[in-house]
Order: sequence, then structure tokens, then C-alpha cells
Amino acid sequence: MPRLALICPVHNCPEYTLAMLASINFFENKLKIYLIDNGSDNKTQQILLKLVPKYNSSYIRFDYNAGVSVAWNTGILHAIADQIDYYLITNNDVVFRDDTLINLFTHYTTNHVDLLSAYNIHKQYPLKLLNSLKPIDRIHQSVDFSCFMLDNRVIDKIGYFDENFFPAYFEDNDYHARLWFADMHSYTTQMALYYHYGSVTNQSVPLHICQLSQYQANQKRFVAKWGHLPVQNADQARKHYFQHPFNNPLYSLKDCPKE
Repeated sequence: MPRLALICPVHNCPEYTLAMLASINFFENKLKIYLIDNGSDNKTQQILLKLVPKYNSSYIRFDYNAGVSVAWNTGILHAIADQIDYYLITNNDVVFRDDTLINLFTHYTTNHVDLLSAYNIHKQYPLKLLNSLKPIDRIHQSVDFSCFMLDNRVIDKIGYFDENFFPAYFEDNDYHARLWFADMHSYTTQMALYYHYGSVTNQSVPLHICQLSQYQANQKRFVAKWGHLPVQNADQARKHYFQHPFNNPLYSLKDCPKE
């Protein structure tokens, strides 16, 4: 039975999805792939459908862009239905090393961490050097939500991603706030290296997937929910953020009201 679900939202750009899938390596028969199609064009849809038998994956399609949070949550719910407890959520415009997923999973299951991200080399090294770099047992307090891992314990404690942040941006900051207030640990490990091209999906769409007005609406919602713009760590969150979503003690960290 698979132990790890790889959940990947996709919106067009099939060449990146193909490269990402080709770079995957994990323990035999222990990985289940979920491709969440967020309203791709017909050409991309046909390409993705052909990948299902090749990678023994599940293909879940929305006829429209349902947003990042909806895609992530949909993948997690399907994995839970398949009795999988660990969830790796990744962008499609990434490339892994042979040891990336194995090292990430091993670190997650053998250390006291609740949300763990792999280390993106993009700002320091070109893609061609990915496989020649040496993983280092070093952690960074910042988390990269383009490739991260969590498990069912986290979902049980702080819930799913807030789907009111649409179509993208600030859903990661919101989840970080909830992790901090639940005294849960999150960081990046440099033992798991990968390359993230960055913003490929957003830039592939005329006017971009997330337009300025939507970004501003999400920022406004974040400030309304937490009382402050995003901060960098738990200490700052406890100093500047509301202690409860929307400053309402009736809301738990799992609640995602529309307010």
C-alpha cells in the first residue's frame, strides 16, 4: 500500500509536468500520484490522461481554475480516502533528484517536524548542477510551499487550506499562522534538494492566473483574519497577529469562514 501521496495541481504547461514526473524516484510501490487539473486546455487534458496508466496515478479535473487551496485540499481528501497518511504537495514546474523524495520522507518521519519543505536551489545554482550537489544536514526556518510535506496529524489539528484565498497567494501565510498558534514545527531541510522554475503557471495565462485585484483581495482577507500583514516567525506572529481567526474566540484554527 502507498505510504506517500504526491499531490500536484496542474494548469496547462504540460512539458513541465512531464519533466517533474520523469524525475520522481521513491520506494517501490509506496507512492501514489494525484494530478489535480485546474481547468487546463483540451490539449493538456489529453496529455495528462495518457499519463495516468504510465504512472499509476489518479487524475482529478476541474473544468475551471478552482484555486490552489481547493486543488491541495482535493488531493489530500482523495489520499485520505485511499488510506494514505503522508502528503507531498508540489508545483508541477519542479525537478527532483533521485534522492529528493526519499530524503524528504525519511527526514519527515524520523524528526520532530510537522510541515517540511525541500530545498530549492534555483536562486543559487542552475538546473544542470542539481544532481552534482551534495545534500547537507542543515535546516532553514523558512518554508517553501512549492514542495512541502505534511501528514494527517496536521490536518486533524489545524484543518485544511483556506479556500477563500483565491486563486492563489496568502493561503501559505495563513497556514503558517495556524501552524505557529498550534505550536507545530515547520522548516526546510537541505537534505532534500530540488529545482523550482517559479511562476510558470501564472505567467502562462494572459493577465496571469492571479490578477492584481485578486492578490489585493487576498491580502485584505489575510489582514482581516489575522490583524497584520504576514510575518516571518512564530514570535512575531504571537506579537502582531490576532490570537484567533478574525479576532473571534469562537473560531478555531480549523475554521475558514468567508467573513
